Amino acid sequence: MMNDFTTPANRGLRLITQHRTDLCNERICIRADDDTITPGGAPSVYYLSVEVPEGRKILGFQQDATTKLTFHQGDPKNGTTGLTHEALLAVLTDRLEAFQDGPFPSEWNDIALFHLRRARAALNERAQGRRERGVEGKLEP
Repeated sequence: MMNDFTTPANRGLRLITQHRTDLCNERICIRADDDTITPGGAPSVYYLSVEVPEGRKILGFQQDATTKLTFHQGDPKNGTTGLTHEALLAVLTDRLEAFQDGPFPSEWNDIALFHLRRARAALNERAQGRRERGVEGKLEP
């Protein structure tokens, strides 16, 4: 059975379901830790678990295994404290590019790659604008 994170210690965890589009994704549980909300309003910690049949190991996941994603918080000049959106987008881009170079390229992967690259560009433009305005790392828009 999938870990549903409903123990009292995890009451601040909110279920994310946008990814649940097919059987594979139905077996993935994503929770946002709303007890880790940043000054910008977003959680900095997410938990992912995969429903794995009893006694089986699939792609490195075991029953009740959980992966914790911790996102960067604070002024980048003080160091990196976790993942960035750009880093996750880079992973997704690399993976889809590898699929496109493999035996089954698809127009759908091309569309997804276009949007991933555009998302990365938008984040880069935002960061550049913040640097130019001198507000990078500050609690200012």
